[in-house]
Amino acid sequence: MTTRHRLTPGSDIKALLLADPKHLRTEIIDAPPKAGPGAGPGDTAPSVERPTVLILGGNGFVGLHLLAEAADDERIGRVVAIVRASGGLSARDRLVDAARRFGIALDLDRIEAVDGDINRPGFGLAESDHARLADEIDIVVNAAGSTSHARSYRHYRDTAIATYLRLLDFCALGRPKSFHTLGSLGGEVYKGLADFYRIGFYHCGYSRMKWVVKHMTRSFAAQGADVHVVMAPYVLGSRRTAYRDPALRYSFWQMVLFCARMGRVWDDENILFPIISGETLARTVLDNALSDAPKTEMYPALDVDGAAFAEAFGLERVPWPDFRRALFRRHRLTRRSIDPRRPVASLRGAARQVAYTRGLFPSDLPRLMRSVTTAAEPDRLAVSHPDLSAELLVKCARANRILRR
Repeated sequence: MTTRHRLTPGSDIKALLLADPKHLRTEIIDAPPKAGPGAGPGDTAPSVERPTVLILGGNGFVGLHLLAEAADDERIGRVVAIVRASGGLSARDRLVDAARRFGIALDLDRIEAVDGDINRPGFGLAESDHARLADEIDIVVNAAGSTSHARSYRHYRDTAIATYLRLLDFCALGRPKSFHTLGSLGGEVYKGLADFYRIGFYHCGYSRMKWVVKHMTRSFAAQGADVHVVMAPYVLGSRRTAYRDPALRYSFWQMVLFCARMGRVWDDENILFPIISGETLARTVLDNALSDAPKTEMYPALDVDGAAFAEAFGLERVPWPDFRRALFRRHRLTRRSIDPRRPVASLRGAARQVAYTRGLFPSDLPRLMRSVTTAAEPDRLAVSHPDLSAELLVKCARANRILRR
């Protein structure tokens, strides 16, 4: 495949070291016209009445919601999903298995599952199959990728960012396509110079990658690429899953669990928990992709403030320093942390738990949360979900066994 979208080697590292995105350099060679439903008056590509949408990462929690919403959307002609075959299961079988695991109903008659791997050149497809997709797809939505906070930026640079560029190249082949990728509000923790030199649960390789992806998207869009990013907040369950999230991957639920066990939350009138349900995020992404004037960046979030959160969970509100001291007193290494039957293993496990607790609640967590929720301000009113509230969070927590019924 011809390389058309380039990130100047080392420019992302320089941008991170100098805490300034202006040092990040991207280049487009032979940029195609903008595509499909998002084509504006000055673009040469005609609009597509019922576009074909390719969804990547369709066997993940958000990806499944994108597939379900897209398959139910009459504005969309066809839905295609590229899923890597694994464990003897085909792409279609993996979708069925994942949908069953999360309790999501999929209209499989509307979804074409393709065995492929987006991390390989040409998606690992036969040349004819890759060319067919390039000629048929109108919109590409990327929800694939790991959310691990333990991996380095170098890992994500070699995987997520390389895949991002490869997908943009695919969008320039054959039929012009718009590209929509999932970012993360975690990338908004980088506000000042000191933030770029911190290492921790929030200031990690994953967050750095999301910061770079956001600014790469801005740069490519400024050069004419039909590229868009949605900076997602914490994704909870959804109405499609009866608000269950079997994976419980998000640190938000761990924060809820710690607060519930202590019976306390920190008292900050400005604290907001940026959240969204799976189907609301999927609908926001698809509505933007199908819009006549899609936004280059979106920050959809539904906020539950600290007072409402405390009332719904029956928590005492205390000053942040007091909350943090009480939390660390409760979660510290003591003699009880060691199991005499397996002293070394139990000590290591207890030490990891202490480190995780301190990482999840750093000293400036309230500031970080304000930075994240401030970034979402422009799009907050554009997203609606009539059910989502502090009371519903309690229902979600019980459905996910974070709280006892």
